[in-house]
Amino acid sequence: MPMNAPMTSNTEFISINRPILTPKQEQEKWLGETVQAVTEKAARMKTYIRQREFIEVMRSASQMLLELRIGMLAPQYYYELYVKVFDEMQYLEQYIEEEHSRGRSLEEMYEVVQHAGNIVPRLYLLITVGSVYVKSGEQPAIEILRDLVEMCKGVQHPTRGLFLRHFLLTMMKNKLPGDSNRVIANSLESDGGTVEDTAELILQNFREMNWLWIRIEAKAPPKAVEAQSQVQRKKKDRRELCVLVGMNIVRLSQLEGVERQLYKSNILPRLLSIIVKYREPLAQQYLLEVIVQVFPDEFHLFTLNELLSILEDVSPGVDVCAILASLMERLGNYAVSLREGVAEVSGRKEEKLLQNMFEVFKTRLDAMLTASHVRDKSNHTLVSGTSSSGDGPQRPHYQLTPSLYVNSMTSLVSLTLKADPEAAVEHISTVFTAMAGQLVLPLNHAMVTMIERMIVHVIETLKDPSVVLGIRDMDVLTQNLPFLSRRVVALRLCTNIVRSASHRIGTLDLCARLFELLAPLVRDEPDAPLHHSAVYVGDAAEEFLEEQHLVSRVLHLLQCEDVSMQMKMLNGVRKLLGQGGPERIAVTLPTLVSLYIRLALRVANTAKTEGADVDAKTDGENNIKAVKRVPCHKPFQIIHSGDGKGILELLAAEKPTESFYLYLTSANAADTCGLPDVAYELYTSAFQIYEENAADTREQIEMVSCLISSLYSLRNVPEESYELLATKVCQYSSKFVRKIDQSRVVSLCANLFWRSAFSEESHRRVLECLQRSLKIADHVQETQRLPLFVELLNQVLHYYATKAPGVTVNYISALIDLVQETTNSTHSMVTGSNSDDGLEVEEPCDGMEGENKNNGDHVNSEREVYTAARTFYRNTTRYIRSRQQVDERWKEIDV
Repeated sequence: MPMNAPMTSNTEFISINRPILTPKQEQEKWLGETVQAVTEKAARMKTYIRQREFIEVMRSASQMLLELRIGMLAPQYYYELYVKVFDEMQYLEQYIEEEHSRGRSLEEMYEVVQHAGNIVPRLYLLITVGSVYVKSGEQPAIEILRDLVEMCKGVQHPTRGLFLRHFLLTMMKNKLPGDSNRVIANSLESDGGTVEDTAELILQNFREMNWLWIRIEAKAPPKAVEAQSQVQRKKKDRRELCVLVGMNIVRLSQLEGVERQLYKSNILPRLLSIIVKYREPLAQQYLLEVIVQVFPDEFHLFTLNELLSILEDVSPGVDVCAILASLMERLGNYAVSLREGVAEVSGRKEEKLLQNMFEVFKTRLDAMLTASHVRDKSNHTLVSGTSSSGDGPQRPHYQLTPSLYVNSMTSLVSLTLKADPEAAVEHISTVFTAMAGQLVLPLNHAMVTMIERMIVHVIETLKDPSVVLGIRDMDVLTQNLPFLSRRVVALRLCTNIVRSASHRIGTLDLCARLFELLAPLVRDEPDAPLHHSAVYVGDAAEEFLEEQHLVSRVLHLLQCEDVSMQMKMLNGVRKLLGQGGPERIAVTLPTLVSLYIRLALRVANTAKTEGADVDAKTDGENNIKAVKRVPCHKPFQIIHSGDGKGILELLAAEKPTESFYLYLTSANAADTCGLPDVAYELYTSAFQIYEENAADTREQIEMVSCLISSLYSLRNVPEESYELLATKVCQYSSKFVRKIDQSRVVSLCANLFWRSAFSEESHRRVLECLQRSLKIADHVQETQRLPLFVELLNQVLHYYATKAPGVTVNYISALIDLVQETTNSTHSMVTGSNSDDGLEVEEPCDGMEGENKNNGDHVNSEREVYTAARTFYRNTTRYIRSRQQVDERWKEIDV
């Protein structure tokens, strides 16, 4: 086409905006091609090995090693290529050993491979021959290694240089002075060097590898558009290569003959100097962690100050907290192994270092935090423009923020719990005090989580609640947490106390601290969520109830030898629990009432015991005075004050039935303590609750039955007061709706008047109750009378056995006749037969089934009641006959 010809419209342009293959596919393609080339060249090398053609072997090996010069592979793919080449080089090393054994000079082979055209294959070959040279012992190992280390400086490409030096380190393993499994073919080696020489050369190799590793991220700055992705890729590449650099430190830790002094004076300072010199966060982070992990715990203990001082000079991006946590964990486990006898202490100096570990860490952390604050103020001043002094921009320093400080202190708490349990409380108190002073509210989520876990860990590790509560400022630190975290701490504390039931909380101070921590469980906090769903995971009502039951169990562990102190503890708890609201006090106050009752009984019993000793001891008066510091009636005044502020008065507004039974228990306890007036007042309150709240018939029967049982157990209430109470109960028994219930309860009331200490007039009321019960039973429906008569017969027999006045043989005989007459009449009504031989009822025919369906259940019920009453009566007559055999009085009864 002529140059000036116009371009036609059919001309097409093809534009490629992106590579045909993805980056991963490209890497795999390049790797596959390179590995294939290595395989082919390695096969050719092995062929020459079999043919024993030395020059061709070296030439083919050099060609194979040329594949390692590829610069397009990412580190993870280059590593796969390196592994393939390394495996093939083992054949070459074996061949060189065989050639040497056949008489070929190692020095000659060492010189021959130096003529390789490219530096990468040349150095790999030199290292391979050098490893055989070192193993042979014909030349000093250190001299050969020094020569190889220097020559490796010729490869400055980061990836190729790292793998080359790693190859050197690997090939020289177990062949250098200090290696535990070192094998030397020639035992006449005169100057193989020392472990110090080996350490020095490994340190040199480490310095070079560290620099190459750091350069990966710095080489070939990307374009602005691709900057972010390139930076991330290079960081990823560096992370994949970190093991190669760290292997130098691992080799140093594996050297035999590296004593504590050599490590402290030479190895560690050199390592730290190299790490800090290149202020690169990733390198510093990883390499410091490797140092902490690979060297012995004893070394770390003796070089603790050196390690901690270097942490103050690291780059801002280094996670110092992670390094400290790892170091503290190792030292803590080491202290545990020493305490358990797994390891032995080397001397008194080590013991002193173990004791001072906490102070060393604490001092360093405080210094780092202070320095960070000073730098913050200085930076603020510079930004404000108030200072123009200085020689230029300063090197950035690591900033220990309050969050990082808390994180480090959490690790320090774990350390002191392991390392020095005896001083743990004092050390933890120091930590908590320092943390409380450094917190800046509001706390972020990370700080909240760390503090919560730390406090819970302390609680679960120390176990003894008196020890846990003895930690200073734990309550202050906890109060800075949000509600949900405070609740978690409170629950864990309660659970731990209940599990450690052998321990007691016996001082007012410990009790106050306990309930300061339990505040989220015992009262409504201002910052508590409005909805239970934000607090409880499952059934809110059930979890809340379990929570309050847990608090109630903790109350039982408030025990003090001094009754006056015990009283003060309970009074303080009462005020706190009273703030809990209706739902909480319904669960917790009954437990508190039982504690006051137990205290009153304890005071009364102690007073009685010491009072009995007054005649025998001259100091008995002083003992009684000590007891009288808590009058016996004082606990009952708190239980029921009479002005509506007593515990049971508060509880009655929420749980009247439960408070009714607690009133009865309290009244019986007051009677046992010799306080009849208090007991009478408590019964009066119980009566009032019954009258105002007992509505259900079944509930009324249960409450009156408990009243009868409670009154019957009284021993110190005067007869006049007792009769008033008993009469009131009799009135209640006559007000039941059903005659059956009236009859049964009235017969039970007879027990109230059968007391040996009472007058004959009271005794006569026994018969009155029995006769009244019989009269009421006689007005019951005829089919329901038999059970009542049989029950009443048993009651009468009881009083006859105890010789109650008015209960005579004639009375019993008349009642037996009444039972037999009722039996006959009831039998004919229930079964439809005049015969008393059996109770079987004829089955209805099919036509009657529908007609009798509604009455079937009723008939069956009456039949069952009748059958049970008949059985009861037969057993009663057997009892009478058995008594007639041993007692003349019973023979007069005709059965």
